[in-house]
Amino acid sequence: MDVWEKIKEAQGLEAHFVGECDSGLLFRVESDDTVCHVVISDRLVQCDCVDYQEEWYTAEGSLLCVHVWAVLYLLLGLNGGGAVEV
Repeated sequence: MDVWEKIKEAQGLEAHFVGECDSGLLFRVESDDTVCHVVISDRLVQCDCVDYQEEWYTAEGSLLCVHVWAVLYLLLGLNGGGAVEV
């Protein structure tokens, strides 16, 4: 899946700020049949989805799965609900 496909799919996902954890800021991302968790800090972006877990070690640079894109939409207020306050 290329970056534009990931961005388009991310627009249909629901991302919610859960709170702070030891690794950074924790988000929950929901689709029709899947719930994933994304952690973002100043040095880390990580998701517990299968795609991220299988591909992160071969990625050239940072890997952004659709769940991470959904969180970025939430943080920037592009999901229609306004930017999240943390």
